[in-house]
Amino acid sequence: MNNQLRLNELVTLGMALVNATYRPQNLPDAVDTLNCHALRKWKAAYGHRPRVLLDAWCLIENRARHQKLKMKHMFWALYFLKNYTSEDSLAGTLKTTPKTFREKTRGILQLLAKQHGVKVSEKSILFPK
Repeated sequence: MNNQLRLNELVTLGMALVNATYRPQNLPDAVDTLNCHALRKWKAAYGHRPRVLLDAWCLIENRARHQKLKMKHMFWALYFLKNYTSEDSLAGTLKTTPKTFREKTRGILQLLAKQHGVKVSEKSILFPK
């Protein structure tokens, strides 16, 4: 799949999860500029440019799918790290159960932590068993 197409898909999904609308522009890298008014919510929710998130997803995609993790679960994990609040509150915002939120977020963070050069804390204080 074309990287620009994947980037548009990623941004559309990420924006939908934070209840923001996004209308793709025809400019080559318009989707990756956080100067756009519509992408301010993106930065507030996830903290990284869309291109960085696409690269992160590409690193873990095969293993994530094997564990039945989807791209939206990566957004959940990043939303958790950026907007640290109670599990129940985040699960409600993302329209899932606290148990599902915890399991999927933990899975994504563990996959990211196993990547060379990627620093993610796996302390049990974040997700007690």
